[in-house]
Amino acid sequence: MAHELVECTITHSRVRPKKHRFDTSFFWFGIDLLDTKNLHIDLPLVNYNSFSIYSLFYNDHLNKGKKDILENVNSYLQENKIEQKIKSIKLYTNLRFLGYTFNPISIYNIILENDSPLSIIQIGNTFGEHKPYLVKSDCFDNAGSEFTYSTTKHFYISPFISHDHKMVFKVKNTDEKLEIFINDFDENGTTWVDNAYSKSYLRHLFNVNEMLGRQIASIHNLGFYCSLLKEARKHIIDGDFLNWKNIMVKQLTNRL
Repeated sequence: MAHELVECTITHSRVRPKKHRFDTSFFWFGIDLLDTKNLHIDLPLVNYNSFSIYSLFYNDHLNKGKKDILENVNSYLQENKIEQKIKSIKLYTNLRFLGYTFNPISIYNIILENDSPLSIIQIGNTFGEHKPYLVKSDCFDNAGSEFTYSTTKHFYISPFISHDHKMVFKVKNTDEKLEIFINDFDENGTTWVDNAYSKSYLRHLFNVNEMLGRQIASIHNLGFYCSLLKEARKHIIDGDFLNWKNIMVKQLTNRL
């Protein structure tokens, strides 16, 4: 089957402005963009560019003004000076459900005619805006199934994440499993540990009951409290402390 459903487990975790984590089960669609004519045959509930229970619309994915997704991908690659033809391309994404979509990330896995691997990471937000990042072949391992890519975001995703945050993507795609890890780093973090250690590494330390995890968390928490008091002092001097306090209390006591 060229097209497929991919079972997923999604984990989201953050440490600021309030520690929060959730896990949920989900599924993605794996779409062979060289064979969209058979999409409805392989996945009967899915239509291409027309309304259905699940719909794949070209303007939801890397819209460059062309008439289908593959042409838009080719246009994007040409903008980035890549002239090789596409040998295979698989899009892993979320589709519209009854006309509604929220698609925070899509991954295009591409093999060029010279067998070089590429990937396009497309980030989306709640305003329907998209931002593509091109992952070139030098980011992949020797097998061409795994890559690590880091970039400055320069895109609005969340009010809690600056436009200038550094994002690191680690993607591994084998016959058995597709794994995607995304970490973001605040270059202006309150302490040095905010930039020295990733969230996934800190989670690993807690899972194996390593004392270093507690030390890193303690340094971060102390840094947060110091920065909070510094900000409070600023608002006391500015004369708007009460208004700032009410906002912060609501922000830090609600589940975000």
